[in-house]
Amino acid sequence: MIPLSPYHTLKTVGFNAFMYRNAAGDKTVNPDGSVIVDNGNGTYTETDADGSVTTYTNAGDVINSDGSVCHDNGDGTYTETGINGDVTTYTNNGIVFNASAGDTIVTDASGNQVVHHDNGNGSYTETEANGYVTYYTNNGIPFDPKTDSIKLDTNGNQVVDTPLSGGKFIETEADGTTTTYNNDGTVASTSTTPTKNNGLAGAGKPTSKSNVDANSALNIANQALKAAQLTKDPTKIAAAKSNVAAAQQKATTASIILPIAITLGVVAIGVIAYILIKKKKK
Repeated sequence: MIPLSPYHTLKTVGFNAFMYRNAAGDKTVNPDGSVIVDNGNGTYTETDADGSVTTYTNAGDVINSDGSVCHDNGDGTYTETGINGDVTTYTNNGIVFNASAGDTIVTDASGNQVVHHDNGNGSYTETEANGYVTYYTNNGIPFDPKTDSIKLDTNGNQVVDTPLSGGKFIETEADGTTTTYNNDGTVASTSTTPTKNNGLAGAGKPTSKSNVDANSALNIANQALKAAQLTKDPTKIAAAKSNVAAAQQKATTASIILPIAITLGVVAIGVIAYILIKKKKK
């Protein structure tokens, strides 16, 4: 290997300064131990110290193993073009984003990108990079679409009604005030504890979240890794790989637990059925 100045930069590969290059000039070793090889066809491959390989075009786009190409849009998003020409846009932390479908990118209170999707019915969904999806009314009240209902109060403002046991329901206003009603409409109790809500404009963060599908979170983590690869920043790539590994572990655990739970449920049903049959015979 021919030693070069640590400040020598090869423009086609972007981020790192390079320490060594072989005599043929087609292989470069970076300070972080990764190795770049010029493929001689307008692309190059970078092999990280952990053995993972990323292929780039000389323009800096990432070529994935399935032939799709990722391109950094420079606005907090990137596009992935499949071999069949399909184009999908993602936020840089891996969330699917479709502006033509009414999606907007918002920065939450923690400084992370989230995607708001307008449902067109007075509500929207917020998707986070960890896979969490939360439903909100357009004035920012979190709700569960499976159980809750959105109504207008006497002032024409959106409120959320949540059914309770015992013939009651609770009504939540945009400022966090809740009122518990009997089903005949009489007030049972009121709690005035105003809290900031998220709102379509983005202001604060409620704690209500839906369950997260482990595979969905893993898919988002993998997409975020592609965005990190586009930056060619070793620190960002390492962090994204760590997130993928953590998401993979959760997905693997979930795939093991579910069959066990189903099996135990089937066994329990069988045992109960057996006991009932024995009692009937007696």
